[in-house]
Amino acid sequence: MPDLQSAAPKGGNTMTKLDLTRRSLMGILAGGAALPAGARAQSEETAAFTHGVASGDPQADRVILWTRAVPPSGGATAVRWEVARDAEMANVVRRGAAETGPGRDFCVKIDVDGLSPGQTYFYRFRAGDNVSPVGRTRTLPGADAAQAKLAAVSCSNFPAGYFNVYRVVAERDDLDAVVHLGDYIYEYAAGGYATEWGMENGRGPDPAHEIVSLDDYRTRYAQYRGDADLQAAHAAHPFICVWDDHETANDSWSGGAENHNEGEGGWDARKRAAVQAYMEWMPIREPEAGRAREAIWRSFDFGQAASLVMLETRLTARSAQTSFSEGLTYPEMAFDVSGAEPVMADAGADGPGIERLPALVERTRDGWREITGYRELKRLSERRKLPRNVKRRPDVAAFMAETNAAERELMGAAQLDFVAGEMERSRRAGVAWQALGNQVIMARVRGPRYAQDLPWWYRAMMNRGQGAEANMAFLERSHWELPMNLDAWDGYGAERERLYDAARDAGANLAALTGDTHAFWANDLTDAAGGRRGVEFGVTSVSSPGMYSDYQAPFVDFGKMVEDAAEDVQHMNWKDRGCLILTFTRDGASGEYVRVSTIESRTFNRETYAVWGAEPGGKITRG
Repeated sequence: MPDLQSAAPKGGNTMTKLDLTRRSLMGILAGGAALPAGARAQSEETAAFTHGVASGDPQADRVILWTRAVPPSGGATAVRWEVARDAEMANVVRRGAAETGPGRDFCVKIDVDGLSPGQTYFYRFRAGDNVSPVGRTRTLPGADAAQAKLAAVSCSNFPAGYFNVYRVVAERDDLDAVVHLGDYIYEYAAGGYATEWGMENGRGPDPAHEIVSLDDYRTRYAQYRGDADLQAAHAAHPFICVWDDHETANDSWSGGAENHNEGEGGWDARKRAAVQAYMEWMPIREPEAGRAREAIWRSFDFGQAASLVMLETRLTARSAQTSFSEGLTYPEMAFDVSGAEPVMADAGADGPGIERLPALVERTRDGWREITGYRELKRLSERRKLPRNVKRRPDVAAFMAETNAAERELMGAAQLDFVAGEMERSRRAGVAWQALGNQVIMARVRGPRYAQDLPWWYRAMMNRGQGAEANMAFLERSHWELPMNLDAWDGYGAERERLYDAARDAGANLAALTGDTHAFWANDLTDAAGGRRGVEFGVTSVSSPGMYSDYQAPFVDFGKMVEDAAEDVQHMNWKDRGCLILTFTRDGASGEYVRVSTIESRTFNRETYAVWGAEPGGKITRG
């Protein structure tokens, strides 16, 4: 649970020349052609292109190109690159050379400029006698473009299953870009989270231990990028990426992470190593001079259709998450018993005549009744077990005041200023949608009333065996008006209101694109006063298990429980793995919810099982 914690249609629809080019491109992934002898640069070795090619961070006139070239000597080597208008690389429009070596794990990243807006280009690299696979990329459209089409993906866990979702993305030919919303890799050791299937099927994590050092992170990226389906997706489309927590460690924040301890060294050193490996292996443009290296917020314009601002909500400013187990307190009531009849005293009263009893409430047909009488409280508190309809009352107001405290940050002031400025700039330019590439759920999601709504037999099952005590505490908390996930924006209420205020001041039509939860979502975004602020499209995982995978049972519909508990949640599907295909126009934003039939076999079907969308200024509705 979240706080326990036949042939399928493909992207194209006609047999066009582009479709044939796509097929050619997929075939080229298997290898490359030889170059004539003597064509190498002076410092070139015949390096091996070990991990395919990739492109990313497109702008209207430029794009990042990436590859990895490993020479036999293990030293520095020169690599040449070419960009052409055709897959056969006959019409070359840009070329150049770069050097790489062990200091950057043999990765090559080129920021190629001088390109034309809204154009498809092809590219490759050469090192000595070797030539890389040919990749396809695309620049952002011009200012008058009327549509943007994006694929959104998130949470690709190599040991959890095959990357069939990346294959679905690779086989489309109608995308402007792929937006990866984080958890591109996972840090866990063999035997850790979601590794069992992989260890039994030849996809165990490499290295086998939890990754902490720079070499560890590099090795893990190399494993993931060795996957043919991920290579195919990168070779077919430019990626716009941001990390979430697992690129460093689970539930990371600016000063640490849940999955980091003192025995693993200092957090700052681990964070530097993780960021270094990410910058080497991902086709991302590094922050401009004067910014911290982890300050990777940036924006992309898709004509009049949408502006996309990628957020960074983990490493630069995030305050530590609050905790139900540590922060949710259970108050007592004070009584003066020095007189003939006990009377209620001030909460802070103390002394020999003061007796303190736990604050209790009783469930009635009309809701919770607070028990205030001394004798009734005394009688109940002396029982070995409270009646089922009587509970200790947590101080929810105090806990939420701490969680929503003004000083708690998720983005930080510098990033918020940037986002506010980009939203305002976009609206002044007449752009229809201001989309946010966002890691964690932004909508207000109250946790389901598990203790009331789960069948009795399911609650009984939870009260047996290992973890029963934690399960019972979890069920008890679900009686109260508490957020579902404190690692999401619900754990940073004041920061969310600051973002919403900036969006309102800019007149923005917000559309949050969100990953993290291994579930599909269609949400409305509302502020603390209930005012409409936008919509949210949540994408499930590529392969990581659904959030209720360990708790599923016949006739228990967790998705509906979430929808019923949270007014802003219109759709929640934790069972399926897949991607979102998002289309933005001046008239609306639409998401195709695409799922795959399995990730445990390379033979699979894909299906668009739902469409959700919204008009500018409107609520999200099912299409």
